[in-house]
Parts: sequence; C-alpha cells; structure tokens
Amino acid sequence: MLSGEVYVIIGDPKQLPPVVQSVPTWDAPGHSVFGRLERNRERVMLGVTYRMNRDITNWASEQFYRGELVAAESCARRRFVLEGGGPLKPWLRDVLAPENSLVWLETGGVNTRQYSAEEASLVMQIVAVLLRGGQSPGEIGIVTPFRRQARTIRRRLRANPDVEDDFVNRIVIDTVERMQGQERELIIISTAASDPGFIAHIREFLYLPPRLNVAVTRARTKVIVMASDRFLHPQPDDPDIQEAVGLWRDLKNASFVLKT
Repeated sequence: MLSGEVYVIIGDPKQLPPVVQSVPTWDAPGHSVFGRLERNRERVMLGVTYRMNRDITNWASEQFYRGELVAAESCARRRFVLEGGGPLKPWLRDVLAPENSLVWLETGGVNTRQYSAEEASLVMQIVAVLLRGGQSPGEIGIVTPFRRQARTIRRRLRANPDVEDDFVNRIVIDTVERMQGQERELIIISTAASDPGFIAHIREFLYLPPRLNVAVTRARTKVIVMASDRFLHPQPDDPDIQEAVGLWRDLKNASFVLKT
C-alpha cells in the first residue's frame, strides 16, 4: 500500500466463506479476505441492520455478532401480516401469526436424505396460503441445503392447481448459497435430512454455522424452519459439530414450536 492511502473493505465475515477446495470446509472462513485481515488489521462493526425486525436480529446478534447487532427503529417493530387468505387451519394460523417472527415446524421425518416429501408438502401449503392472501411471490424465499429438495418443492408447487406457474417462477427456491446477498419478507428453511448416517457423512457441510446465519438473516419479518428432531442429534459426537448444532437448538428454543 502506498504511503497515505487507505483501503476500506466492507463485508460480513460471518456469512458463507469462499469455496476453497484445498482446505476442509470448516477451515474455509480463515482463508477469506476477512479471515486474513481480521488477524492483523483494525475492524469496525457496523452494528445497525435496516433489514430484519427485532426478533430475528436479536437471535442473530447473540449467536454470531457478540450481541452488537441491533435493528434500526425503522424496522425493529415490523411484523409479517397477511391481509387475506381466508379461514386457515390452526397450524397455518400459528405459523403465519404476526407475533411469531421465528417459527419451528418439527416434522416426523425418518431416514430422509436429500429430499423430504413431507416438508415439500408443508411448504406447498404455506406458499398456497401466502399467494392466496396476496403476498408477492417475489417476497418469498425457500432455502434448503439440497438441490434435490428444491426440485421436489418446485414440482409440488407446480402440481397445485391453485398456484400459477408464473408465481412459482418468481419464488426463489434454491440452496442457501443462491440467497446470499439477497433479502425477502419471509424465508422458509427446509432441512430435509433426517437419516443419521447420511447426516454424519455430510455434517461439516450441513451444520456450517455461516450457512445457518445466511439462511435466517435473509428474512425481514418471518423465518419458518422445518426440521426433524433427528436433525438436531447428529452422530458421531464431534465437539465442533455439536457446538454448531447448538446454534440450531438455540434457534428452536427462540422460536414458536409446532409439531406436524
């Protein structure tokens, strides 16, 4: 750097790291620009978010930002409100209630791997109500670790005669990586996997903390997580993985919980 010049790099080291094939996934954050700079450069925290409401911000702040992130007054009190949609089943009414910014749907998945028909059906029912109630499809984001689950959800939506193809095309239904840098009013997270052996095999990918951070913090006013209880009990007992799974458990504890 030339004398007198100052370089300012803006970004978030708690988001997904770069793809580095020469190192394990868990070590990739240390090879990012921020991972290198924070070891020997001054870092300033921009502590106000203008995206998320207070409930979502508080959870992300405590888990990833040392409690230093707060929601701006302009968005802190915002809630998800569906104006129409007609009478709702009790579980859908609870899922979409304005007071529940964080919602956890505990599914009955057993031995599912890269896709879950049960979770795809739940997503379809929620999205159908959202669209019927006038929610813009461009403000709905559906994220999942697996492209196969994304395809399963998309097929299920297209098979619903009450959901127009054009609406499906305008909803992002993809992996977390696809959503990084974007935002939506509402985010649905479909974890899909419940097979213990399969989860253990891909545990470093599945539980990478920045992946959860990105998924949750794309939402402005509501996050809906779908996960089997088995998703929260991976084997073997790896300390790093258990600490990462603890983030998911904390999210469940902070959420309004429903069993399907």
